Amino acid sequence: MLTRLEVRGFKNLLDTRAEFGPFTCIAGANGIGKSNVFDAIEFLSYLASDPLVEASQRVRGSAGMRGGGVRDLFWDGYRDHERRIDLAVEMLVPAEVEDDLGAAGRLSDLAGVRVEDLTVELNQVREVFTLVLRERGGPRLPARALSVGTLRFLALCVLLEDPGLTGLLCMEEPENGIHPANLPSVMQLVRDLAVDPSDAPDETNPFRQVIVNTHAPGVVQLCDPSDLPLAELAPHRTAEGNSVRARTLLPFRDSWRTQSASRSFSEADVLSYLTAPIGAQLQLPMVLAG
Repeated sequence: MLTRLEVRGFKNLLDTRAEFGPFTCIAGANGIGKSNVFDAIEFLSYLASDPLVEASQRVRGSAGMRGGGVRDLFWDGYRDHERRIDLAVEMLVPAEVEDDLGAAGRLSDLAGVRVEDLTVELNQVREVFTLVLRERGGPRLPARALSVGTLRFLALCVLLEDPGLTGLLCMEEPENGIHPANLPSVMQLVRDLAVDPSDAPDETNPFRQVIVNTHAPGVVQLCDPSDLPLAELAPHRTAEGNSVRARTLLPFRDSWRTQSASRSFSEADVLSYLTAPIGAQLQLPMVLAG
């Protein structure tokens, strides 16, 4: 389990420090570089087994594509200046490292999905397996007939039921394709994927850590504030003395993540996630909303 990450000089992570628990949700605006944290973690994992050049080519580059050069991973990597990346991590490692799909009940948590059962059927002619969902009092639906949101939810269910899946899972925007009424079920499922730190890891409590990122107000509102670092751009002075804007992660005020942080955020800093947008045409009356 990754408990602390320090990154300097990787993409726009010029001086980023972050604490991680079993579950972490990184919130921030579009295009601010939330995914660069995932890229840094992925780069570290490849460096454990691959040479530098090969590891860099497996990571998303500056154009969003894989297979680029090492310079893509440096801050302003194509300018003629000193280029350096510093990466440091703290981790908890278990002493020993070693379906039934179980998903029908979870799918029934989704509003509008009435599941009788799930089966995997073999097509002898095409020699392929097909996932089939049977609705209560309704038709049998192959996976290709299911919505993207339902398939994403089902994939998470399968991960949850696999005790052999351990380690760190990074997810981009788990709310994609999900109806707002189903966000609580999805976020509960994502949290359930993470190890319960109050119990010893075993087959019923796999040693898994989950880090997600989001810019969805519904997801932010459903997260425990202590699980919610805020990504923002902050002024940073480079070694050459230039002032640039770099990505940083701020913990919620008074949470355990503030122990090693010089700054934090409060509800006032995330009003756009907690209130209706300016110009909203449809809202609950204040009496009902309160």
